[in-house]
Amino acid sequence: MSGWHPIETAPRDGTRVDLWIRASYAPHDRPPQGYRVTDAQWSPTSGWVQVIDAGSDAGGTRPLEYDGPGAFIDATHWRPIPDGPDAD
Repeated sequence: MSGWHPIETAPRDGTRVDLWIRASYAPHDRPPQGYRVTDAQWSPTSGWVQVIDAGSDAGGTRPLEYDGPGAFIDATHWRPIPDGPDAD
């Protein structure tokens, strides 16, 4: 499975995915049509969260319920995290 899929079909079992976000406004550093959030997963208590520095002591998650003060996000699509390049 590759490419973007409707958010309604996203796994909600802790699997990490990339999300496509449509913001309620366009911050100066993001395109108005939306942007990609990497390493996201569904949390039953917080909704969509982004996994941050999962391999470090400072790791954790960041809720994605809003994109700054007064700007709620709308995750519209998801895709599996692509494989990295093969090591030579």
